[in-house]
Amino acid sequence: MNEQLKLNNFIAEVFGFLESSNLTPETNFKDLNNWNSLNALIIVFNLKNSFGVDLNIEEFNTVDTIYSLYLLAQKKHGKL
Repeated sequence: MNEQLKLNNFIAEVFGFLESSNLTPETNFKDLNNWNSLNALIIVFNLKNSFGVDLNIEEFNTVDTIYSLYLLAQKKHGKL
């Protein structure tokens, strides 16, 4: 699977619950209109459930774009 397909899959699996059609790797997910702390917990859960990536909230708070979260997840887990 090429990198763009992996990234698209990552967006769908981790951020799909946000129901936003305009999510891109450059999207700052913390600036979305419907963003709240529950969304952060759901994303951390989705990372674990879909990809086996364990992130704590402190690590999560170091990123703000979908792509930076993707890179952090790869760093923690290896290839996704």
